[in-house]
Amino acid sequence: AETIAAAPKAVKAGGCTVQSDLLFSITETSADVGLPNGSADESLSQAVCCDADFAAYPEPRNFYLDKKLFVRLEKDTVNSFYDSACGIPVFKAPVGRTYEEFKADTAEHGWPSFRGDEVIEENITVGDDGLTIYSKCGTKLGTYETDDSGTRACIDLVCIAGVEA
Repeated sequence: AETIAAAPKAVKAGGCTVQSDLLFSITETSADVGLPNGSADESLSQAVCCDADFAAYPEPRNFYLDKKLFVRLEKDTVNSFYDSACGIPVFKAPVGRTYEEFKADTAEHGWPSFRGDEVIEENITVGDDGLTIYSKCGTKLGTYETDDSGTRACIDLVCIAGVEA
């Protein structure tokens, strides 16, 4: 993950529109849930993933628990996660670790956490700050963080709840 090239200057959060039928019952969550100055007239996914005014803000910590992410995932297969705006695959998990390890990593950090081969690198770019992760469509997905196990992609569930395009 550390070898991913920086995003072109044109790839910035803002201007995208999230899909209307997001997975994990995310579509009905409004931006006034957990965002300062968030509006009930805008979805949380639109604000976090696509609205430049909220570029600095993630979804609320442990939001994945409210949406029952791990109840909805398949335990015995690799699950794919799609960009909430353009529907390209951006992450898959678990890869190179167990489902329980993926779940524990997510629980430890409070957001879905992907490592190594779980990142679909050809569909991901990194912002000029070296930390912010975007899809190649320009949707803000989350940030790269480092912990004792190495680099992980700390991702907003609202930004990876798309339906495959």
